[in-house]
Amino acid sequence: MTACLAGPTTSTLGVTRQDDHVRKGVMQMEPMRSRWLMWHLAAWATAVVLLGATAATFALVPNTPEAGWIVLAASIVVILIAGGISRSLGGKLAETFNAWRENGVRLIDADARYAAHQGLGQSDFDQSGLNRAHYNRFSSWSLLSVGDLRTSALSVKHVYTETYYETEYYTDSSGNQQSRQVQKQRTVVIPIFDGMLLALPMSLPHATWVMLQYRKTGLPNELAKMSVASPFLANNYVVGTADQFRGHRALTPTLMEALEMYCQQFRHFPAYSYRDDVLYITIPNYWLAFGRAPGKWSAVTTASLKRVLEECEQSIAFLKDSAERLRPT
Repeated sequence: MTACLAGPTTSTLGVTRQDDHVRKGVMQMEPMRSRWLMWHLAAWATAVVLLGATAATFALVPNTPEAGWIVLAASIVVILIAGGISRSLGGKLAETFNAWRENGVRLIDADARYAAHQGLGQSDFDQSGLNRAHYNRFSSWSLLSVGDLRTSALSVKHVYTETYYETEYYTDSSGNQQSRQVQKQRTVVIPIFDGMLLALPMSLPHATWVMLQYRKTGLPNELAKMSVASPFLANNYVVGTADQFRGHRALTPTLMEALEMYCQQFRHFPAYSYRDDVLYITIPNYWLAFGRAPGKWSAVTTASLKRVLEECEQSIAFLKDSAERLRPT
């Protein structure tokens, strides 16, 4: 009788590598977090002690205030040094965590890449054609890519200063009540879009610009409204295309069904734009989760870092599912 020795499966190897990654993360980050907390507490304790000593110096030697000022200056210097070290350690911990998480994403899926401080560019948002409003504030973060599908969180706003007038009442020198108009200014913030943008390259045999937009938003001037067979899409979207024939050929029944099923999982319906061989999707008020960075008060544990990887794995699965559903066959 011959015994066969089977090696570990790919999934087992993946879990083992992730477990090793978590253990290394704990060993690397927990001492750093402890030092961060220690210096944070030291900064506060130093502030209390030295400022108390300053007050005592002023009280005990009121005739020579120079001593009190010297103690106060020394106290401020020590507090600033301790606080600076604390902030530096916090920043290093955040950098270490981001690098650890990015490497963890690669272990979860070899085709996946994540960068906390990167995001899809303003050109991607504009190229989609899904926004028709003017804006002057654009920020993006949490860039995740799986294969050729990319996504990131966006915050788009238009901010301007508005001048307005208020009536002010006062009593003049004669004791009479008077009023006057006072000019004031305030900052106005108009939210344009907050949520996710996905960009999925797709090559269709009958390519043209096709858009499914919220009814209240409308279509760009370059697009003409087209009717679709799907009752769900017709009731919830205004559909436009740059070419009616190609638009109907591109928006196949299979793709319309996939779009309907896809958007049912969100609280707010996504908007779609297929343009220049890229499918753009904006999902309002929806963000993927990638785990929280360690804080100074909570220990970095195996369980906490595993939760980070679990959230990243779920986000990767969302992107893979999106590509599978929305890429026409």
